[in-house]
Amino acid sequence: MSEVYEALLLELAELLNEIHGVRHSVRYWRIVVGWWLFYFAQIIFDRWQVVMTASMAYPDATLLRLPHAEAIPASTDMTAFIEAMVGDAWNERVFADLAERWTGLPVEVVEGAQHPHSNSGKIPAMPDMVRQSRRGRVSGAGVALHSVYLHRSEKIKLELLLHQIPSIESKLSFPKARADPQRRKWVVNATDGDRFTRVIADLIPKYLPTCYLEGYADAYSKVAAEGPARTPRVVVTANAFSSDDGWKMWAGLQCERGAKLVIAQHGGHYGTGDWSASQMHEIAISDRYLSWGWRDLEHPTVRPAPATKLIGMVRRRPMQTGRCLQVLASFPRLSYWMFSVPIGPQCQGYFDDQFAFAGALSRQVRDELIVRLNSNDYGWDQAQRWKDVEPEITTDNGRSDLSTLLDHTRLYVATYNATTFLESFTQGVPTVMFWNPEFWELSESAKPFFELLREAGVLFDDPVTCALHVNSIWEDVPAWWASSNVQSAVNEFCNQYAFVGRRPLRDLKAALTHW
Repeated sequence: MSEVYEALLLELAELLNEIHGVRHSVRYWRIVVGWWLFYFAQIIFDRWQVVMTASMAYPDATLLRLPHAEAIPASTDMTAFIEAMVGDAWNERVFADLAERWTGLPVEVVEGAQHPHSNSGKIPAMPDMVRQSRRGRVSGAGVALHSVYLHRSEKIKLELLLHQIPSIESKLSFPKARADPQRRKWVVNATDGDRFTRVIADLIPKYLPTCYLEGYADAYSKVAAEGPARTPRVVVTANAFSSDDGWKMWAGLQCERGAKLVIAQHGGHYGTGDWSASQMHEIAISDRYLSWGWRDLEHPTVRPAPATKLIGMVRRRPMQTGRCLQVLASFPRLSYWMFSVPIGPQCQGYFDDQFAFAGALSRQVRDELIVRLNSNDYGWDQAQRWKDVEPEITTDNGRSDLSTLLDHTRLYVATYNATTFLESFTQGVPTVMFWNPEFWELSESAKPFFELLREAGVLFDDPVTCALHVNSIWEDVPAWWASSNVQSAVNEFCNQYAFVGRRPLRDLKAALTHW
């Protein structure tokens, strides 16, 4: 997949330079459009495999496709693309396009039908919370901070340490351009690639978001005009590399002018998962990648630094009474960008493990159990599943403030490898974890540290075994949590994957300014 992506990125960069009459570097386009291309390629690989398998298994079948008002299915920007690709309408069209072009199956349009989630060609209005944001104005010698996951007060302190006037991240929005079929008649050259490479190349002109084509000139002009008069020395973000297209254009331009790009880790799973496309991309586009304590021998640009999301978190006193809080994840029903998590139908196994854990708890614990569902349901109907299987258990829809829930939590139950248990560890909240290692593959470097958690009775591979352990410690959770073997394992793990340190802002300043 990486080889396919790299080859197509070179071709797309050359094409976009020609189309827009510019001479940007491949690195610029890697920052601006690279994540969409990598994301898109991974999605299409899955859909293409499904279509090819179906066409071979059912060679006499006919595929029925729905009519679409839009001639071109391109999203307006990266945010709209991510929103669309988890939905049925977008995926129905991709499957049909692949079958029509790359299989021998007859494809028929169901006249008069319309997908219930079709937007009928309308460009969706984007709420303020997801519109592109721009960085605060900084001097040419400064460090431009944007979406770095620091609490507001901590960000101000850091900027003062950097001898900068604290900046305010104001909003930058620009018109959403419509896809123009006449401007999409170009071809991505993939004649030297394998069949899958040709499949991706064939789809790129149809699916490339309009902000990179029809709307690019206006967006780029506005981004260039509203940036600082002088190039900052360092450009920093934790998550704007993904969906903030305005910031990406600005950051790419600053890098071409000589600025250094720093990406700060923005959540869990990084460094611990066996595979992460996002981690690969973030390291590839940055001059320095700030991890939450781990190193990568293959990528010397990875540098351990205090975890911005965890700085300033206050340690809580373990509670003798309170709730048992089980926190759940959720993922799209079809695969998206690839990392070591349950994919598509595998999520059913993940949900079954959650029911198994709750079912094995003693009555005493079950009476205090609250299950926090993920706010992104993705069509799994999580709330109804719990009503059907465990109607007596209290559920939270995932929109309650987690900090408020923790105020009343005796024991925190983490069920997936992400940020939540790193936050509970940092806050000193007694925590147990369980997940299926076949779905949550770990990197080789992380396995010894997770093994420490297993040996201490913090991490379990089986939900029932974890539940039985919870039953055994429930009467005195603080005593179990304070035991030397548990605290030793948790502290050693945090030094590697949830590092904060004693002087986090000063250490962070050094990571941003010492080159």
